[in-house]
Amino acid sequence: MAYTITNRATELIKELKRSDWVPKYNEEGINAVLDEMDDTMEKIVDIYVGMEEVTGEMPESEEGQVDEEKEQIISGYNTILNIHHCAFYHDKRCLLAYLKHRLGKIRDYRWEKGNLLSDDAQSLLSKGEIQFFQKYDDLLSSYMQRSGFDLTSNMYPPHSLYVEVVATQDVGEIMTPSGAVNLEKNSIHYLRLSDIEYLIRQGALKVKKVN
Repeated sequence: MAYTITNRATELIKELKRSDWVPKYNEEGINAVLDEMDDTMEKIVDIYVGMEEVTGEMPESEEGQVDEEKEQIISGYNTILNIHHCAFYHDKRCLLAYLKHRLGKIRDYRWEKGNLLSDDAQSLLSKGEIQFFQKYDDLLSSYMQRSGFDLTSNMYPPHSLYVEVVATQDVGEIMTPSGAVNLEKNSIHYLRLSDIEYLIRQGALKVKKVN
């Protein structure tokens, strides 16, 4: 029956709930739902054709009333039609929600972790989503350049000039106004926030204490 089609679309939403960020782009699942929507629409068209055929053949009684038997047939058609309509629009809403949620997470990534997608992040995205990230980054970077403000800075209140951080990975040596700092995995450092904020956004450093 038509309502069983919605199981595939519902599964896409469940994938989002099970993921910490976004699940791997499910192209196969999306195509399956689109195919099902096409099939459902064909059935809807067939139902309308069937209804027109029945109504076109309906004789009227002396009182001008539609034959009761054929009226029941039309009622059955309407019920099936409503089921298929509900299935079609449920699948449509699930697909749009799936895509919108993912794009929202991709935008958040740009604000929180900077303009470079990690290999792990890219492996979860479609080519179109990667292009979306790049174009969104271009727009945001262009706006910040024109305005003269880095809107992605100041993750913490302005009075927090220094932070205690721990390296979550081997970053290597970086240069700061105070000199070179070697960021080895699990090493702890006390640094000016503005010097290493981009590494915090990328997840290479984790804040332990803000001063």
